[in-house]
Amino acid sequence: MLHISHSREGDVTTVLLEGRLMRDWIGELRAVIDTERQRGPIVLDLKQLTFADRAGLDLLRELTTDGVRLVGATAFVRGLLDA
Repeated sequence: MLHISHSREGDVTTVLLEGRLMRDWIGELRAVIDTERQRGPIVLDLKQLTFADRAGLDLLRELTTDGVRLVGATAFVRGLLDA
């Protein structure tokens, strides 16, 4: 299960992910990012993300190339992203 919440400070939206980013949740996360991207820069907070499958990792990598900044990843999640 994945819980997605977001908040704004100034012109920056922070999207917090809690739980497991799996293929089933990619569409929901992409919709939130697409909506918030129209309002300004996005920071994706991964401090509560415990796991991501291949599809989730691919999405996170794609988002970084699109200008979304990832912060707070645990060593485990960072290792998955770097693999």
